[in-house]
Parts: sequence; structure tokens; C-alpha cells
Amino acid sequence: MLLLVGVTVTGCTTSGVTSGSKPSAPSPPSQITTVPGGPTFTGPYAAVLADMYAKSRTTAEREALADGTITDAEQAEMVERLRKCVSGFGHVLVSYGKAGGSTFDLNPAQETDAANNEVSECEKSSGENTVGLVYSLVLRNPENIDLIPKIIACLKEHHLVGPHYSRSDYERGLPDFPDENRNIRVLRCNDDPLNRIADE
Repeated sequence: MLLLVGVTVTGCTTSGVTSGSKPSAPSPPSQITTVPGGPTFTGPYAAVLADMYAKSRTTAEREALADGTITDAEQAEMVERLRKCVSGFGHVLVSYGKAGGSTFDLNPAQETDAANNEVSECEKSSGENTVGLVYSLVLRNPENIDLIPKIIACLKEHHLVGPHYSRSDYERGLPDFPDENRNIRVLRCNDDPLNRIADE
């Protein structure tokens, strides 16, 4: 039984299904945000960092987030915590993309709903929902710019939408094709319109 978790959506799906990438809402950059009793964050992801710090459960998460930068080593440590956690339930972390997106081989002896809940809990306890989220957001979009125009331009460049495709069209949902290769290209435009992930 295989569980696939999409790049831009955190959470579990039913076995054998990739969670779809949802439209990315623009987020105006924040410059300074202070967590009560915690650090002060600056830069385009200050508000996100403060929110993730406030939601963090463990010392490891807070230490990784405190300086406002998630290093490759801190990300790797998070992935290892996730791997160990799911293995404790008899599941296997098959793959974890550098910018998010994970594949799990679920314990066949476990009911799907229970297995999904276990993976979800591991994502929370490992820091995948905090450290992993910040890492992938910054990798994908370091300046926290509005990516929707870039996504639309990418979709048009690859002839996946018509010339008049607009922001309102995008906000209603991504195009869907019977051709799996075209759908993969749609998701690439949506998940990595700046070609940041491919370049890593």
C-alpha cells in the first residue's frame, strides 16, 4: 500500500493517490515579526517563521527555526526523524523530495485511515509541517513574491492553457488532462515556476 504526499499540500491521502497541488495564494512579504517570549524574525518569510515557531512542538524544531534559516543539515535531520517515526508504525518512507513531497509504503497490516493518521502524526512530531514547510517555501520562492503570474506564464509557455488564461482562471483550479505527461508538466509549473527546485 503506497501513500503519496504532494509537494505543496501537507497531509495524507488515500493509498496510491498523489495529493494535488493547489493554487498558490500570494503572500505579501513581512519584514519584522516577533514571537512572544521567542525570537524576532526578519525578511520576506518573517510572519511564516513566527507562525511555525509558535506551532512547533519540539526543541529540535525551535532550534532549527530560531535563526530564520533552515539549513540542508537541519532539513536532513527532520527527514530522518520522519523516517524513524513512520518506521515505528511499520511504514516506510520511500522518498522525500528536497522541496517537499513524500512517498510512503504503508504497513499492509494497518487499516488505511489509521495508517494515514499515523503518518500525519509523524509529520507533526518530526517537524515536517514546520521546518520542512519553511525549507520548501524558501527553496521554491526565496523572496516570497507572488508566484501566480509566473505560474500562468509557465502554463502558457508550455501550451497548457490558452493565451487568455488569467488569474481568475487559475484560482478556479489547474487544468486537467487525460495525458499524464501534460498533467505532470502542469504540476511542475505550479510547484516550481522559478525553476528553483530543478536547479538544486
